[in-house]
Amino acid sequence: MYDVIIVGAGASGLVAAYELVANNQRLKILVIEKERIPGRKLNATGNGKGNLTNKQFGVERLYCSQQEFINEFVMHHSSKELVNFFEQAGILLYEKDGYYYPVCNQAKQITDILYARCCNMGIKFVLDTEVFSVSKEDQNKAYIVKAEEQNKNGSSQSVIYHAVNVILCTGGMAAPKLGGTDSGYRIAKNLKLSQEKVVPVLTPAYVEDKDLRKAKGVRLNVSISLYCAGKRIRKESGQLQINEDSLSGIAMMNLSCYFNHFEEEEREECLQIDTFPDMTWDQLKEYIKKQSKAVPYEALLTLLEALFPLKFGEYLIKRLGMEPELSIGELTEKQINRMTSLIKKLTFTPVKRMDFEKAQVTAGGVSVEEVNIETFECKKYPGLYITGELLDVNGECGGYNLTFAMLSGLQAAHAILSYK
Repeated sequence: MYDVIIVGAGASGLVAAYELVANNQRLKILVIEKERIPGRKLNATGNGKGNLTNKQFGVERLYCSQQEFINEFVMHHSSKELVNFFEQAGILLYEKDGYYYPVCNQAKQITDILYARCCNMGIKFVLDTEVFSVSKEDQNKAYIVKAEEQNKNGSSQSVIYHAVNVILCTGGMAAPKLGGTDSGYRIAKNLKLSQEKVVPVLTPAYVEDKDLRKAKGVRLNVSISLYCAGKRIRKESGQLQINEDSLSGIAMMNLSCYFNHFEEEEREECLQIDTFPDMTWDQLKEYIKKQSKAVPYEALLTLLEALFPLKFGEYLIKRLGMEPELSIGELTEKQINRMTSLIKKLTFTPVKRMDFEKAQVTAGGVSVEEVNIETFECKKYPGLYITGELLDVNGECGGYNLTFAMLSGLQAAHAILSYK
């Protein structure tokens, strides 16, 4: 019999475990993790440097089907809580452009430190073991946690644990190579908890454009507008990376938090990219007209080479349906207008693809209406807590998802400590 069983040794689970044992070493705590090592996603954050939180953590960075939940949560919590948590754990952070990193610049070392200190203070970890059921025979008895443990010889065996409290922090389905799983959703379904549709977010925009491969590998500083029903709903600026069948980069991935929820008809040319934001439409047209008069015999491709990488210039010409060798002095007014518009308003239709492999985060999950916002305790099941990505909360790139995961883990730990 355990006081607390934590299902999942990711960021949320490790933070909750450490907070519990650091404040009450008499607690009997078990952490069950399906991977062979804890914190695989945490190890990869910030390209391995450990972007643990962000100074700009706020309502505009988070998404949820119940926006009032986000509004209230952010009103009472901030990244300062995590900075304080890590400092109290002896892990110093530094801030750069709003991003917080450990001074060691190694995310894996943070995982190792939390894991080692939890073990040293008496927490038991069972790795390579996946929980497939959490249940309760009646309101007055402990939770029954059933799992499948992998043996070193490749076989597996069923194991059963019991606990007064259970914290579900299994994470979502994103990045299965780093431990992404649907086990939390299956557990929630068996408990008859309501869930929002699960979709991958922080993904590239996949497009059906056979000519896009011409510009594969090109990176551009752009401005991207996202439209829905003819109205611009979001604008992002940053570097765009062109791949063979997709468009990526932080700006595009942030926009995927919206368009990955769109219905088919809403996706039609919803992405509009200004590939040369340094000039207005009128300024760019005037530049092209001046060049056509100054060097009328110059080839169209040469003109575009002055603005873009060669491969992107070739792609634009293909989209325009013109010949690369066409002299710019031969361009008609209509052709100049078309070229200017294409450069300033390059449109794409993202296709729907449930690609959790390349997704950084899962949107959707257990409805936030199922938990108490102050404790993250399940309203239907006292003593059961749900935190992190398993809930219907997701955020933009920049440490916001990690911040919510760890803050919700802390809230669950504080609630258990207060009850004890």
